[in-house]
Amino acid sequence: MGFAVYLIISQAMGSSPWDQVEVKDNDAYNLTERYLPLINLAVWTACAALYFRRPQAVTTNAALRLGFFWLALAVLADWIGFVVLEHPLAVDAEGFYVAQAPWLYMTYAAVFVAPLLFRWRSKRKA
Repeated sequence: MGFAVYLIISQAMGSSPWDQVEVKDNDAYNLTERYLPLINLAVWTACAALYFRRPQAVTTNAALRLGFFWLALAVLADWIGFVVLEHPLAVDAEGFYVAQAPWLYMTYAAVFVAPLLFRWRSKRKA
């Protein structure tokens, strides 16, 4: 979802998302990354709603386990997808983990917190 928003913003700004420009110099990405934590929070909270079919049965422990699992998958997918694999948007580890701070880490926090947010919302509604 975040990547789709980046592609749309890139097109709207009249630049190619495939230009090999460092992250810090990519205006479209720099605009997009500020919204990635919110996009991820919304998407992963919706995924938690799908995962936990019966919201009243969601425990804090189950939400924490799911958050840790999703966080591990997100970190691994980012590392493989943007650091290990060679493609036009690939960067080195420093370019990925340092240049995108603090937004990348806020996005990871959103992925982890989303199941807990869903649990809180479902308990509040009950």
